[in-house]
Amino acid sequence: MNSYMVVSVLKVRTTSGIRELEPGEVVTLPEHLAEPLLRTGRIRPMPLPTLDVQGELERIPFGCHPRFWWWDGGQLPSVTEREVRGWLH
Repeated sequence: MNSYMVVSVLKVRTTSGIRELEPGEVVTLPEHLAEPLLRTGRIRPMPLPTLDVQGELERIPFGCHPRFWWWDGGQLPSVTEREVRGWLH
């Protein structure tokens, strides 16, 4: 599952009823559910942290999921680095 930013108001059916998502909200969706929303421009993928050629954390984009924002209460950079390394293996 990947994280996406809502671009336009979305009404989604959940187990607890209909929920309205506002632009700017972050959602995590499986690819098969995200694909039609990506095609119509209703959500956009969020950038991901990157590693440099030595395998060390290089960049945490401001537009990525807030859990990576160590400066704003997110997880520690060392945790993010381990997570990104895990994506590569």
